[in-house]
Amino acid sequence: MIRNILGFEGRQHHTIISRELIKPSSPTPSHLRIYNLSKYDMYNSHYYVSLIFYYPNDKLCSLTLDDKVRKMKESLSQSLTRYYPFAGTLHSPTSPYTLCNDEGVVFVIAKHDSQMNMSQHMSDDDDTVGQLFVDGLSWWQQSPNKRANLLGVQVNHFACGGIAVAVAISHLIGD
Repeated sequence: MIRNILGFEGRQHHTIISRELIKPSSPTPSHLRIYNLSKYDMYNSHYYVSLIFYYPNDKLCSLTLDDKVRKMKESLSQSLTRYYPFAGTLHSPTSPYTLCNDEGVVFVIAKHDSQMNMSQHMSDDDDTVGQLFVDGLSWWQQSPNKRANLLGVQVNHFACGGIAVAVAISHLIGD
């Protein structure tokens, strides 16, 4: 059997269970609809800062996966009210500002038929890592389109009951 860097054995299958946009719990005030980028941000390509948070199966936790996901969505929605640029869009690849239009953040739930093994170290060369992120956006990927979302969250559920929450944040507003 082949063993890759995430500890998956053999051929891995992952399935997208759901995909939705999470909007801020309250609208962005009209005077905050434009978020100006710095001149330093404009010199950089539109790439992503990526983070993965691993949570092994906690048999003592009484929350189901659905309850955990619901709480994550509620928390994200409330956070987007304070961090409103993340729910917006980049007007164009060369635009010096972000439109804070409350379009929302892509939130994906995926199921993996493999076991999560947190003792392995990840490598950028493994395609499996990209599967953990919304639309495969990880730090080495650039935005594929000019109106790309500025934040994406994917909750990955593994056969062992553990979850990995992968977050991709546009470098333009994430630093």
